[in-house]
Amino acid sequence: MLTLNIFKNNLNMFKVNIWVYQMMLNKIFVTFKSLPSPVRTSSIVYIYCLLGYNIFGTYVDSKIYLQKYREGNLHELGVQSRQIDTIRNDWDAVKYGAKANAINRLWDSLVWPITSITNVVPAIVLLLNPRPKTD
Repeated sequence: MLTLNIFKNNLNMFKVNIWVYQMMLNKIFVTFKSLPSPVRTSSIVYIYCLLGYNIFGTYVDSKIYLQKYREGNLHELGVQSRQIDTIRNDWDAVKYGAKANAINRLWDSLVWPITSITNVVPAIVLLLNPRPKTD
């Protein structure tokens, strides 16, 4: 009988939590829809770029770690020997690669408007100021 009451209490708490989350999400969506169209569009573009950058970066890092694992050269990526011992198969290598630069990737994806400027401007400077041709 006691376990049944505990189960009912937990079920009620779960229902309350679901209701709270639904109300929060509803408020977010209502607020988002009330924003001006340019703000909504730029927010959506920002979020898609953030997700795309993280997904592509995770893929690339995972692939690099997988290749180095298969070559037996994980130490070239700065992986310490005690960590190499925990990587026993391809899955472990891919998971380790996905997590290796996760914080840096997250930071870069959050500030991508600033970092994109600092990446594009040097390219423009080089295009506008080519090396002088020597004969």
